[in-house]
Amino acid sequence: MKNFWISCFFLWGLTDSSAAATISVQPPTVTVSPGQSFFLNIDVVGVADLYGFQFDLGLVPGILSANSITEGAFLPSGGSTFFIPGAIENTTGTISFNADTLVGAIPGVTGNGTLVTVQFKALAAGVSPVSLLNITLLDSGLVTIPVTAAMGTVTVQGSAVIIPEPNSLSFFACLVLVLMLVLRSRQTRRPLMDDSGRAKKDSAAE
Repeated sequence: MKNFWISCFFLWGLTDSSAAATISVQPPTVTVSPGQSFFLNIDVVGVADLYGFQFDLGLVPGILSANSITEGAFLPSGGSTFFIPGAIENTTGTISFNADTLVGAIPGVTGNGTLVTVQFKALAAGVSPVSLLNITLLDSGLVTIPVTAAMGTVTVQGSAVIIPEPNSLSFFACLVLVLMLVLRSRQTRRPLMDDSGRAKKDSAAE
């Protein structure tokens, strides 16, 4: 069953003449801080008879990382679905083959809604587009639906504040204490000098 529905996404050749739907990243612009987690939706607007979809996402590695992908509520509103969360590759900045399809001989869904929700984490300051790539929308006859895409942009501002962990703090405190003891020991061992700059002899030793 799984292989059957995956293969359906590649069985197109005809194009519907209806108006194009729009798939977009929402919200289109986000500003976050390093270390912050946040969510972006992939929404569709103006689609008719949507039975299944597939798309990839692209982002800038080192600025953003993706943590998880969950199914949106739009396609399941039409019936049972088979959802395939995309494969996350944060080293290359790709989330490949996000896919979902209705199951059975039923009509597709019409209107606007969320296809998937992706959780991201900001890693470092910079600007990363969130691009929609290799998009395919299919109707209930497995005919492709025309689609336009609008990417999103994430701005990561500021720098991460590195707070030492408790073990690091303990090590740092011990290091400071050792240095203080070494300096004090050197001061106590320093010989006394007379007016001529020569070390005075210990009277007890005489």
